[in-house]
Amino acid sequence: MVWAKLTVRIQTRVRIPKRKLALIFAIILLLIAMVGVGLAWAFHAGVLSFPSLAMRQFQSVESEAAQSLVQADLYCAQYANCIFRVREAAYDGHQLRIVYSLQDTREGAALAESDLYASSIAAAQLDGVGCCDYLTLDGQDVYLEDTFQLPGEDNAEMLYYISAIIPEEIQVSDVITIKMPIGELDPATRTRLHDDVIFTVNTVQAAQYALCAEPVTAVWDNLTVEVTRADFSPLDGLVQVIYRAADTSLPYTRLELRLFTPDGEPVGYQRPAAYSGAGTATDTIITQYIPTEGWPEQMVLAPTLANGSMDADHVILLTWKSE
Repeated sequence: MVWAKLTVRIQTRVRIPKRKLALIFAIILLLIAMVGVGLAWAFHAGVLSFPSLAMRQFQSVESEAAQSLVQADLYCAQYANCIFRVREAAYDGHQLRIVYSLQDTREGAALAESDLYASSIAAAQLDGVGCCDYLTLDGQDVYLEDTFQLPGEDNAEMLYYISAIIPEEIQVSDVITIKMPIGELDPATRTRLHDDVIFTVNTVQAAQYALCAEPVTAVWDNLTVEVTRADFSPLDGLVQVIYRAADTSLPYTRLELRLFTPDGEPVGYQRPAAYSGAGTATDTIITQYIPTEGWPEQMVLAPTLANGSMDADHVILLTWKSE
């Protein structure tokens, strides 16, 4: 736009002193450089931006508090045909996110279309490097909830995003040791072709922002609703609810809950829920929320009416743990 307007002015024979013209071109170059930096930042795929880049319906998290939880450049290993890097990780009190990369280092390397869907790029497969399908945290197995992959900013590089909800029974220390099994299995020996990737993540910062609600139970007619976990951070909100019949001889109607302020305003962006035990005597639902403007001091859980408003007759107030 700047160049087009400048061209129009020149065509109308507007005299511009050489020094002024040089200054105008310098400003144009500066603007182009600034736009380039802005685009590089906008397309940076890290633990904060990756979910929304891979799934457009997800919103991104950009707060300074969320950014303070990100730790970068945690591990690097060189193999014959590729480089493996743990580029970023973030722990927020209840969730662990990791972005790692595989880059083809062969001469003239480029990603193939098949690399977009394979568990690891072709060069990594030549080296016996596969995908990470679970983690260990201080020696305890943790299973993944989200996995995405996208081409990276560097040549012939693929980025992989993984995240896991940390079970409440796992005790987290100030510095946790993460192990990622990335070596492919040797079918003959049933062992992995490479040692696990090992790195550490500091968790102290997460404790400054974590909000954890007390467990609470409500009974509505024959429905018992037990909120067993409600944890919130600058990255994510997690609510786990168990439904069951107060009288097991009678049926119950499940009233799924959503996060609201006490005056009925929806809180955060609600992600699709994870169900377990549906149709059985005990029904568990885990729902995650993406914070949009931070978490209000007071929040409630309630069903949503047909018009999208809060069901004020069925409200559960969240009260925060003192620790």
